[in-house]
Amino acid sequence: MASSSGARPTPPPLRLTLKSYDKLTQISMKVRWIDEHGEEQMWNSWEDALCGRFGATKVLPSSSAGIQVRFRSQPGGRKVHGVDRKSRSAWTRRGEEVIELRPDAWDEVGGRGVDAWFEIRGPITHCHVWRAWNSCNEGRPDEWEWWPDFPDDRRAPPPATLQAADAAAPWPGSCEMSPASSSASPSDEATCTSTVTGAMSRLVAAAAVLLAVRRKTLQTLEELNKQITKQWYRVNSGNTAAAGLAVASFGSLFVAPPLAIAFGAGSAVTGVGSSTQDAVVEAEKGRNLAKLMEIDLSEQLGFESVESELRCALSSAASHHRSSPRRHAGRALAVYTQTANLMLVRSAKYVTLTQAGTETMLIAGRVLGGLGAGLAVGVAVHGWSTTKPMQKLVQEKIAEVERSIEYLDGVHQRISGALRCPCCEEPLGLGATSTLRRCPQFHCFHAACVGEDGSCPVCAKSVSDLRAADQLPALLGLVGLRDLCTLTVDSLTPQIRKGAELVQRLGGRADEVRRLISGVQKDADEKRPGEETPTSRQRREQALHEDAETHEAWQEFLASRDLAELETEELEGLLSGRRGMPLKYRHLLWPKLLPLSSGDYEALTEAELPQKVLDQINADVPRTRRDLVAPERRDALRRVLHATAAKRPHVGYAQGMNQLAAVLLKLGFDEETCCWLMDAIIEELLPGCHHPDLHGLFRDTAVADILIQTFLPNHAMFFESAGIEVLWFTVDYFITLGSADSSLPLIATLWDLCLLRGPRGLFSGFLAVLEMYFPLPGDPEERKELSEPEVMMARYKEALAEASGEGLADCVADFLHHRQGGVSSELVASLRNSVGGAG
Repeated sequence: MASSSGARPTPPPLRLTLKSYDKLTQISMKVRWIDEHGEEQMWNSWEDALCGRFGATKVLPSSSAGIQVRFRSQPGGRKVHGVDRKSRSAWTRRGEEVIELRPDAWDEVGGRGVDAWFEIRGPITHCHVWRAWNSCNEGRPDEWEWWPDFPDDRRAPPPATLQAADAAAPWPGSCEMSPASSSASPSDEATCTSTVTGAMSRLVAAAAVLLAVRRKTLQTLEELNKQITKQWYRVNSGNTAAAGLAVASFGSLFVAPPLAIAFGAGSAVTGVGSSTQDAVVEAEKGRNLAKLMEIDLSEQLGFESVESELRCALSSAASHHRSSPRRHAGRALAVYTQTANLMLVRSAKYVTLTQAGTETMLIAGRVLGGLGAGLAVGVAVHGWSTTKPMQKLVQEKIAEVERSIEYLDGVHQRISGALRCPCCEEPLGLGATSTLRRCPQFHCFHAACVGEDGSCPVCAKSVSDLRAADQLPALLGLVGLRDLCTLTVDSLTPQIRKGAELVQRLGGRADEVRRLISGVQKDADEKRPGEETPTSRQRREQALHEDAETHEAWQEFLASRDLAELETEELEGLLSGRRGMPLKYRHLLWPKLLPLSSGDYEALTEAELPQKVLDQINADVPRTRRDLVAPERRDALRRVLHATAAKRPHVGYAQGMNQLAAVLLKLGFDEETCCWLMDAIIEELLPGCHHPDLHGLFRDTAVADILIQTFLPNHAMFFESAGIEVLWFTVDYFITLGSADSSLPLIATLWDLCLLRGPRGLFSGFLAVLEMYFPLPGDPEERKELSEPEVMMARYKEALAEASGEGLADCVADFLHHRQGGVSSELVASLRNSVGGAG
């Protein structure tokens, strides 16, 4: 779809550039602006290691407004006062020079762009903005602008991502794409389909451009990484000259941060006899790196703009489709702007070089300069045992860029594939008058590409004509909005491949995992005589909260019902908005929700077991949570565990079973019922998790990892960046069904839902618990405070221990039915089979 010649181009990002005319004074620029969410943002070039002492550049999103620019002379941060540039820079009485751009709410369609240049002149006592100009003023300069004969070649071209997007399809304009206007969706589904198709075409084109930019960025960073590695290996051969140049880098921290990168790294080279010319070369590399980061950021902002268009187009189209009279009234389409597409979900806040991960890169030069000097002076002390922090930062950026490239490649292939016929690779022409066919799985083809047998060439299912009225739901299905179909493993192939690899890796760490399980047991251990452990101090008796309203609701519902006739949806509705079911009804319903075995319980308690199993049971009974099993109930716990181990000799007893049995005993079930319930939970909900080779735990850990990436992408990204393993969450959850760390009210409510919904309830519960009790850190200060994985996990366990369970049922229901079409039984079974891990 080509862009029409009369179409308005997509608004590019904004650029603010500061330069020194005579380099008599070191200068900096402070910028304040309001972002698209109405929040105030601040930036200071003097704190940005990619800005120099005589210049700075700041790139802002095109939606920024209320921009204020101030200037400082350095060092010291002295304010630059205002002058009348049109009167030979005569001083004015207005005090500090403050230049305002876009003071009001920004009109993206009719407003002007910003590519502002500021040139400062004079010594530190008379420093002033001599010339200033917005090259996007369209011949209508503002009062602050004055720059005769401004060079035309200084105007920044639009990002290549936006140029490619505009060439692929016209920019739809903010009036159509703004989330605020999503309610004013197009009047017919053909228009919606055309709008979404155009937005997808634009994103494919922009992704291809950003891919090329990111690959160049990756190449540059890899070269820098090799250079730093080489220099570090050579620095130990000498230290006199290296120390001299490295100390000089301290001065460059406050003069030219990009030079700090050069001198900090250059000190190692000088340690083996490099000349001053080497440092000059390194300084040039520092400047090139800063320019590369500027280009990378500009292209990233352009791509994010196009990406946002598609999210808004999908949201608007889904809203229109939701209100269509043809849709079944009882089928709600779960659409959120931020979760419109499985791929796009991860992109909005994906770890990228120039946005989420930029903070450490901005201080790279400062870190290398200062610490480079410290290492060089202290080389005799540190020697080979110390590594450069700069290299770690660069390696982190390399990893981030590699993830970004993987995502962009996936976007390009996924979205472009949705727009093309999988048989002939030609555009489908959705929204046009072309004749198309589709199968129930939303595979769409040209009619001429379907075989004579009338089956889908991809999945062999029967196909039917794709009517114009059905093109919108088909397109929504293709891009991941599961309206008339549920989420399937077809759309999770890359994650499944990585999940299978995770199962293999965990299999090689079996002994380590067993120690981790043993650690969970020890965390719940009672205090020894005369000593109080942190766990025992925090543990306290927690009663189940049962209010009269809940009791009345359940009593009224079950008064005239036979338990065998109860519908799962009805029971789930009763749980919604409450803290689980009353204890009385758990005793009635739990045994009915699971296929319980039968047998001679007393005989099982007397059955002969291997001595190793008996020893483990006897060791774990005292380790069971004291708030769940009092000392006088330990014999009952021991008998239940003995019978369970005897019931299935191929499994026997595994650590963690004691916590499962303790919950059932605490809730008042008799010993025999506890045994049959435990046996059913282990076999039906947690198959293989307690097997000696732990294959079920490894399998379900991989499935949980895939579901976190799909349904909680921000958590997945945070875990990766913070070094948190999903295994740390799954060991407790799938071995003890969450009973090792959680409060009794939370455990009881969670088990209500798991027993009611089976495996899909198990994984939906896992996602809900993670979302509710592992909130992601918000502001940078909180992120810094909680930067250590151990601190985050400790806070998570504290939250579980104090949880009331309120709201859990609603959150689980959200994952069960709404988000991305819900966690279905078919999806869980397919994922379990696909990742492997069978014993």
